[in-house]
Amino acid sequence: MLDITVMLLYAWLSDLFSDPKKKRKIAEAARTKLFDALMSENLIIDSNIWMNEGYSSFFLVLEALLENSGKPVVLLGPQFDEICNIKFKSPNAKDKRKAKRTRLAIKRIENLQKKGLLQISPISIERKREAYADPVILQLLVAIGMQPRSVSFVSDDKELRIRARELLRAGKASAKIIDLRELKSEIIVFAHSRAEGLV
Repeated sequence: MLDITVMLLYAWLSDLFSDPKKKRKIAEAARTKLFDALMSENLIIDSNIWMNEGYSSFFLVLEALLENSGKPVVLLGPQFDEICNIKFKSPNAKDKRKAKRTRLAIKRIENLQKKGLLQISPISIERKREAYADPVILQLLVAIGMQPRSVSFVSDDKELRIRARELLRAGKASAKIIDLRELKSEIIVFAHSRAEGLV
């Protein structure tokens, strides 16, 4: 999803701003906006983001931001179990795409974990076979949002974002609810500028 647009937008920006100083300035502005949106004290990333094949650029950006911030992202144990369960519940041909997406999510999770940029909490010895992360995410989001700590929640699930906003409002809590499509151009610019060594 993002990767097709990445090449087109960045090619346009490269032509428009061939001056490295201008490109660096644009890249820094994109990095600042992404850092402000994503690098709260607590960052919760919904399972659908981890499993989305079109978000490779986002995960490159996330890794860079986590390295700069010096703090890991926390993946909820029930969320990890939910992702694993999808992999194990995908035996037929129709579900092979789901299994492929869960393997991608597990690969992304392990990559960040090996680099010390991700922790799974709480983790159990065995996966919980009926794990469903959405209620746990919503409870945590409201609990953190009621404290004087910042929290960002990234999800492609429109229904879950709507539910989260309403629960936060009802609980007089606050959090940043993020649809990555709103940050698409910043992700594209920062990912390619990083690849070029501009930031």
